[in-house]
Amino acid sequence: MTMTISVRLEHLNSVTYGGQQQHDMRDAKRIPKYVDKDRSDKNSILIAGPSADHLQQEIIRHRKKAKQRGFRKDGRLALSGIVTFGTEAQSIINDMTPEKQNAVFRKIAERTAKLADRELISLVVHRDESAPHAHFMLRSYKHDQETGHEIPMNLAAVDLRMLQDVAGNEVSDLGITRGKSKKKRIADGEEPANWIHRSVKQLHETLPADIAKVEERRKQIEIEAEEALDRYLKNIRLAEQAQIDLEQKKGDEEKVKKRLEVYKKRAEDAEEKQRQLDDEKNKLDVDIAANREALEKLDAGIAKKRQEVALLDAQSQQKKAVTAQVRDAMPVLEGKIIPMTRNRILSQEAVDAYHAQVAEYIRDKAVQMGRNAIREAHENVTRREENVKEREAQVQHKESSLLEWDAALKTREQRLDNYASVLDENRKLKLRLETIGTHVGHILGIENASMNRGKTLRAVESASSMASFRKALAEQRLIMTGQGRGDTPGY
Repeated sequence: MTMTISVRLEHLNSVTYGGQQQHDMRDAKRIPKYVDKDRSDKNSILIAGPSADHLQQEIIRHRKKAKQRGFRKDGRLALSGIVTFGTEAQSIINDMTPEKQNAVFRKIAERTAKLADRELISLVVHRDESAPHAHFMLRSYKHDQETGHEIPMNLAAVDLRMLQDVAGNEVSDLGITRGKSKKKRIADGEEPANWIHRSVKQLHETLPADIAKVEERRKQIEIEAEEALDRYLKNIRLAEQAQIDLEQKKGDEEKVKKRLEVYKKRAEDAEEKQRQLDDEKNKLDVDIAANREALEKLDAGIAKKRQEVALLDAQSQQKKAVTAQVRDAMPVLEGKIIPMTRNRILSQEAVDAYHAQVAEYIRDKAVQMGRNAIREAHENVTRREENVKEREAQVQHKESSLLEWDAALKTREQRLDNYASVLDENRKLKLRLETIGTHVGHILGIENASMNRGKTLRAVESASSMASFRKALAEQRLIMTGQGRGDTPGY
């Protein structure tokens, strides 16, 4: 049945929020290949959401004022939602004018916000993909006007089943409903195979392809992450050297400035690439969660299969017991049964014996057929259980690989943070040394002490006495007018 509507939700942090917003607003840097750019002007921006930084600073400001704990950098900012329709329902939506479509999507988003008790901060309708759909965002934190507290959202507390009911009610006048829930299938007395085996079959069809895509992208991310890190470190070093050359007036000043800007731009590009890779990592987190959900469903399927096997075994034992009782109760026929006499007149004894022989034949055939059917059913269940176990092992292996990659990405991220911290400390030390060199130059009366602070420091480092210090200054072509007595005016 495809006359259905679906609403899906997921949390966003400051990084994934920005990526989702770029996707929703069709940022030129984040437009997927499957988007028809010629139709992007038909999209509708009903509510333009705030930037991740603005929303984060607002929450931090409120929490600080209310004396709450600090807000984590990777804390959840918003709840992202997407509204989609089944194949047949899409034709009904497509027949509407954009204005009517917008009204439908807005009504569903507002009802979702009311159910979750959160503010609707963004709503965009996309018509440049294969089917019309809407993206919306809800503010993860609720600002309590009385206490001033920012209250976080617990997605588990939101009745997701009721959410689907609410969405279905909003479009029921169009003949569109929510999908039939598992609880409803059970209540209607549907066979377990109709709602268990179907889920397992769908997982078997989609999981291998999804996992293959994640593995392929994971390899690409690994290569790109190493390249981006190398580019970032290389251009940071080159930018530092260019800054030193500019300060010491080495080479053509304009060329040095241009080179410095180029290195800074390359470093920023590499940093942006790192951010994009972080987005990819968050997507992998979603994939891991999806695989875990698939494992849970497979576990449920295996448990159900085991119950079915146990039931079949019990039925088989019961049938064997009944068959044994019937066999023991039936008389044993001896000799060959001849239903007719020589004058071809049937005797009553012959008829009774013939009927008994036919009954025994039918009974044996029925028992054999029953045994064959039970054995075949048992073998089928065993094969299915083995297949499910094999799939479970494959998914567990893939999940383990994804977790290892997640740990590797976090290690690289930590390395980058450590390098930035060391780099900042080195810059501070450099500034302190340059200040010391300037002051020493002024105290000793060295000409152009500020410009020659580096040479002054090198002379100090290499000298062991005043004589060797003066010699070192002479080698650096520096003139000391204060004679080392600190008699320079003002110092």
